[in-house]
Amino acid sequence: MMNFKRILTLLKKNILFICVLTMTMLVCMSTYLYFATPVYENTVQLLINQTPVTKDGLNKQAIETDLQLTDTYTTIIKSPRILTLVKKKLNSKYTLDELSNMVSVENKTNSQIISILVKNESKQLAADIANEIATVTKAEIPKIMKINNVTTLSPALATENQKPVAPKKAFLLILAAAFGIVASVTFILIKEMLNRKINTTNDITELLDVPVMGMIGSIANNDVKSKQRKKK
Repeated sequence: MMNFKRILTLLKKNILFICVLTMTMLVCMSTYLYFATPVYENTVQLLINQTPVTKDGLNKQAIETDLQLTDTYTTIIKSPRILTLVKKKLNSKYTLDELSNMVSVENKTNSQIISILVKNESKQLAADIANEIATVTKAEIPKIMKINNVTTLSPALATENQKPVAPKKAFLLILAAAFGIVASVTFILIKEMLNRKINTTNDITELLDVPVMGMIGSIANNDVKSKQRKKK
């Protein structure tokens, strides 16, 4: 059983191996990130409610109904009915499955605001798809749900300084470094546990739990032969 001091000694002894493996993992990850295609995300927000404002203010019951139907709205937005129309607007550049994988719909708790998020390798195309989905949704949801008030709160915009959402370079580099350290340390510890050779007196003490009383030195064969010749 290795104690903490022995583990530290092993790690210090194999520090070069740990550094080399960690650096190798970082180089591999850096190479991947260099060639990886960045992915951008753009968002458009919709406000959907059934009843417009009256003299008495908003109808509280209608608002509660809208909140309960939010999950239905999000499902409709990603439905083939909506995405098929979007696909036609984009000249069938993407299949329905590809569009569905690009699109995600989010809604905060107790909110009538629905966010449509689109990820694409082109930030401009991500914005165009998000806005097209919003336009089609505004036209189709009133027909499906008989809702008379669908408003775009904020359209999707592709900005010049927009940063990609994937790959997450800092996170992946830290992950690669952590993996290199963990893998190298694990290898060293397993190798040591499987090593049955006795190299030092400390190994004997740890293995047999008895003190070492003395040591017998080794003599080379050449020295033994030369001494025998001298005696003759």
